[in-house]
Amino acid sequence: MCAIRLDRSNIAGLVKNFEDRYPNAPELQMVKFALASRLFDREDYAAALAIYDSIKKPFLYAEEQIEYDFKSAYCYIREGNTDVAAERLTLSSRVITVLSLCPVNIIWVMCVIWKRILLLPAAFP
Repeated sequence: MCAIRLDRSNIAGLVKNFEDRYPNAPELQMVKFALASRLFDREDYAAALAIYDSIKKPFLYAEEQIEYDFKSAYCYIREGNTDVAAERLTLSSRVITVLSLCPVNIIWVMCVIWKRILLLPAAFP
C-alpha cells in the first residue's frame, strides 16, 4: 500500500508478487483497489478497469465499494461500454454518497453523463 501511495515505479510487480504469495488474503482486494484507483487518477482507464474487474467487491470496505462502483462505471463509460456503466450507476443513495468523495469536475462530468444515460440513450451509439 505504501508503494502505491508513494507512486513507486515497480508498483505492478509488487502487487503481482503480493498476489502470488498471498492469493487468499482479504487485504489483496484492498491492494488491488488502491492500484486501480492510482491508475484511474492517472486517467489510464483501460488498465484501471482490468484491475477493477478482478477485484472481489465484498472484501472491500463499504466506502471503497461505493467508490469502486463509481470509478469502475466511469472506466466503462470511457471505454465505451455504457450498458455496464448504467448498471453500476443507479439512483440509490450510494451514488449520491460517492459524489461527496469526488472532485467537483468529476461530479459535473458524471452528472452530465448520467443525464444522458437516463434521458438520451440514443446519444451513445
